[in-house]
Amino acid sequence: MKKKISDFIIEVIRKLYQNFINHYDFFMQIDSDTYVNSDQLNILLRTLKEKNDYDKYIGIPGMGNDEELGKLGLQKPYCLGMGYIIGKNILKQFGPNIENCLSNLVSNHSDTEIGRCIYKYTNIGCTSPLIPFKQIYYQKFKGLIHPRSFNS
Repeated sequence: MKKKISDFIIEVIRKLYQNFINHYDFFMQIDSDTYVNSDQLNILLRTLKEKNDYDKYIGIPGMGNDEELGKLGLQKPYCLGMGYIIGKNILKQFGPNIENCLSNLVSNHSDTEIGRCIYKYTNIGCTSPLIPFKQIYYQKFKGLIHPRSFNS
């Protein structure tokens, strides 16, 4: 059986949990066409670390497209796929249950499935960062790199 993209990303999250949970404070996923302003990202992460705030799931909140809404079972948003940050305390809560997430996929979108798993085992939804993501993330579009713009 062919694996979905969600399976691969969830397997990566499982490996991070199993092998690196005690070595890092935050874990970040970004799409291959996304660029990161590391200075702004560093400011965000340093601010969270200074507050000992590792209970974060940060990104651009979303609730799914029209076809997915009834299937997702979410009461809080997940972080859209271009990129998101997961604090170590969040990974510690949902990481041991990653197998359950793999056996209960309802979409082929890794961002959606990670968000569903986080919500199911932590009751936490995606939150917007202290620094606007358009200052942190950039996406490649038609050969040019642009700040990612959002409606918020």
